[in-house]
Amino acid sequence: MIQSKIILYLKPIEYTTMPLITRLVSLISFASITACYLASYPWQGALYDINSVTNYRIPLPASGACNLKSNANMSLQLAYVSGASALALTLFMVVYNIAPRGTNITWPASTLWLVSILIFLLQLVLFICITARVSVWFLSCQNPSKTTGSCPTTNFNLLVTTIKDKEMCYFSGNDLTLFNQNNDLFFRCQESNALVDYNNKFVRWDVPGYYTAASLCTRNETSSLGQDLSWCFYWGCSHVCNPEAYRMNWRFFALDIIQLLFLIFAYTFVMSDFYFIKEIKKE
Repeated sequence: MIQSKIILYLKPIEYTTMPLITRLVSLISFASITACYLASYPWQGALYDINSVTNYRIPLPASGACNLKSNANMSLQLAYVSGASALALTLFMVVYNIAPRGTNITWPASTLWLVSILIFLLQLVLFICITARVSVWFLSCQNPSKTTGSCPTTNFNLLVTTIKDKEMCYFSGNDLTLFNQNNDLFFRCQESNALVDYNNKFVRWDVPGYYTAASLCTRNETSSLGQDLSWCFYWGCSHVCNPEAYRMNWRFFALDIIQLLFLIFAYTFVMSDFYFIKEIKKE
């Protein structure tokens, strides 16, 4: 009895392999993206850890019951994941470029599956990072509807007026009163003790220390503003009050998008470098 059996295997053919220039461009592109991530990471300061900020006016660091720690920089953590993805792709392109080629070189079918699974997982990771950035940066940052926990700069922008310069970052987070705008009459008719209490409610929202959990606790603003507003600073919800954080998040968002596009491009060309050949074997 004669049976037919089809054997499938991968074999790169010399005239169908990805051109050398295309392979090099892919490698250089992912290496450049990885370098951009490394150059964009803050290695110290408030953007790296807002809990390290000191401020004698608040004062920080706080003591006692208000010695609280703010949450870590979620935007930076997502950037670490995206940077690791770019590094993995760079290493993959290095291996792919130095892999032997020729008409006598055969590749097992498992290679195709491994590469496909790897790139699919990296695409999924990048998609999750981009979705998280959109949900926090474009949605939560612009949401003034929450009673507590919303960004004071967002509330001021949407409920009072647009913040145009850093002098307008000096306002009360509770009643959104701008310093030196509505308090001139108050200066003339109040005694000194009441004036000090009145001035204490104003906050410089361009200073990172005021967003910390310790600061909110020390200033007794936890019940009215929320337990921790560090995410407002980390995500750069105000491009005027926190321009460094705002620019950093734009860089990370742009790098994530660019990396995803290059990943789709690389997947298309790498997979086109291999194809199935049918060989009929009769027993």
